Amino acid sequence: FVESLGLMRLGSTLFYEHVRDIVSYVTITEGHGCWGLSSIDMFGDIFITKLQDQRNPHVHYFDHVTHEAAHYYLHALMQFDPLIENPPTEEYSSPVREDKRPMLGVYHAACVLSNVCKNLQAILDSGVELHDKKSFQQCFDVSLAKFNQALSTVEASAKHTLLGKSVTESMRDV
Repeated sequence: FVESLGLMRLGSTLFYEHVRDIVSYVTITEGHGCWGLSSIDMFGDIFITKLQDQRNPHVHYFDHVTHEAAHYYLHALMQFDPLIENPPTEEYSSPVREDKRPMLGVYHAACVLSNVCKNLQAILDSGVELHDKKSFQQCFDVSLAKFNQALSTVEASAKHTLLGKSVTESMRDV
């Protein structure tokens, strides 16, 4: 885990600072069924499940720390603005879940995936030596495909607030 943050610090300084400013405590857990967890009720604390298979652990932690920090960024904004005004009864397909989700869930997915893609692209473009660059590239490719799906749904159906529209526009530069 610490090595993953070191790679982020060297190759993706902006995202490293974002994580450093938002995340106060990381707990690596044993378990199944949930890769990461963050909640407004425990703002700043994240839980990430220890990698249980043969995937690259640097990619795993790099991806999930970025993911959970992006959720916290949205939670902080939502303390002042709802970002999306679609009723929770309206449900949409989401690229990260099998079940349909309220627009806010799809919006969160788009924002989180945008941050993951930007962070992965920064590390891939940085010149930092990666032991398994192919794994980082694969994670980027999968995340980008999911991001494009989520953004398409958001652009087609979201009822944005002014701030929500601004956040959506910032997502597009992946």
